[in-house]
Amino acid sequence: MIALQEELDWAAYHAYGLTELEALSADQVQQVLLVGERPVEIGLARRVAAGELVTRWFDEFASVTTDAVPEFADVDYAKLVERRLAEIDANSSVRLLETPDFKRKWETQGWDQLVADAVRIALLDRLEAPELWHDGSGRPVVRSGAQVADELRRDERFRELMVIHTGSQDYDLTAEVGKLLAGEAVPGLAALRYKPSGIEKFRIWERTWELQRAEDRGERVDVPVPPKYAPADFLRTSYWSARGKLDVPKERFISFPGSKLVDDATELYGWAGWDHGERGQAIARLANDLSRAGAPDEQVIPLVGALIEIEPWLKQWHDELDARTGVSPATAVAGITTTLLGRLALGRDAVAAWRPAAPARGRRSAS
Repeated sequence: MIALQEELDWAAYHAYGLTELEALSADQVQQVLLVGERPVEIGLARRVAAGELVTRWFDEFASVTTDAVPEFADVDYAKLVERRLAEIDANSSVRLLETPDFKRKWETQGWDQLVADAVRIALLDRLEAPELWHDGSGRPVVRSGAQVADELRRDERFRELMVIHTGSQDYDLTAEVGKLLAGEAVPGLAALRYKPSGIEKFRIWERTWELQRAEDRGERVDVPVPPKYAPADFLRTSYWSARGKLDVPKERFISFPGSKLVDDATELYGWAGWDHGERGQAIARLANDLSRAGAPDEQVIPLVGALIEIEPWLKQWHDELDARTGVSPATAVAGITTTLLGRLALGRDAVAAWRPAAPARGRRSAS
């Protein structure tokens, strides 16, 4: 492709009468070119070597750097490059065009990187399969990294992709699945997602949404424009990458930092593809199970907080009766939330004010 584009450039120069040198036809192009081997770059490298020029071109775009015509397998092509270099030196019109400003940069990834990216996407797509995030009865369920790995242990295609992904037949499936999930997950609770500045903005957005709901009910209200988020508002760069300045969820998974299943040290995840009703049911089920199993309050409180934060959306979109249960998802989740608050002996404001403990820092040894 690079060599063909080079001939198109020189064909254009000839067509406009800028040079008498003719371009090769497509079927005459046999030589494979790298970025850095074109006449423009050879001439550029010569100027750099002579101290006439400083450029970032070779660091940022070129695959190779050479100030001499490469020893091409096609000897005639090497001679053509020599003639073109001489033409650039002698012809001011061609010299004006044969500069980095007017040449294609060919900012493409190598084949190995393309394969790695494709494999990673295929693995993540498999991890997003709805059946992984619903139980045998079709109910949404939060799973640990280990549980997800166990579900995929007999998936031969997934295992083959993982060999390519890790570059080894000897890999820890649970650990690798955990890495993939973690890299595409954002916490379901604001306090685990944002820094204090971000939490403050999130609360403003919550008030904005309430005003919009009031407006939808026909009330006359003034809805101010809420603030945009910045990278500094998020606890991790990956959260900012998944959300952006308007906090629009683009992540694949939901994480629940700090909460763990009994006898399972791997992190817990949900599927970002759930609607609010499914999300509420899955988190409520997890929180209730952990609470009944005697999990520490610090593991249950953030889950209850996540339920409280999505309550308005449940009331807005999932307040109709479920034929299977006889109650609406909004009512069912609200009931579990109330029960959990009672067990914790906490009010909603206290849960909203909860923050994770600061990471422990190692103590300096005495000198």
